[in-house]
Amino acid sequence: GEFWRPPTRRAMAAALELAADPAAPATAKVLAAAKLAGVPLRLVSGGERTPCGLHVPVLTLPSGLKVRHANAVLRRVGLSMESELAGSSFVEEGQIDGWLEWVSLEVDHAELSDPAELAAILEALESHLKTRTFLVGQRLTLADVSAACSLRQALEKAGLDTLRAKYPNTIRWA
Repeated sequence: GEFWRPPTRRAMAAALELAADPAAPATAKVLAAAKLAGVPLRLVSGGERTPCGLHVPVLTLPSGLKVRHANAVLRRVGLSMESELAGSSFVEEGQIDGWLEWVSLEVDHAELSDPAELAAILEALESHLKTRTFLVGQRLTLADVSAACSLRQALEKAGLDTLRAKYPNTIRWA
């Protein structure tokens, strides 16, 4: 069914500005999503920090309004142009939001250098991806971008060829 979406634009007059830590995985997620969606984005070093010191990306919209925190920024970027990165239905949007939260709570806070913690994450993904190409729906979404960016370094460090034997669907997806 139909549901409300913010107005989209085929072309944006000015690039959005992302103030963030260039080395943070959250920044990589936003930059990848912007590229896939065709959203012009200008990265400037900075952003904010939580009280415990975590980096918080800040997206400045053409109106001057600011969107803070990785998942909110991802959603805004995914909805900025006519792409389906944020889902093609209300149900898909909810599923994507669920995966974004899972990545934030489970993956981004796991000690992925610990083989047991990495295995738990990969087992959850392997089970889900056994019959799917993407985390949600039939095409790449923000869920895939977020999870892949969060896992990339750990997967490369553990060795894709080594992991492929036990997690073939996850490595295919990654």
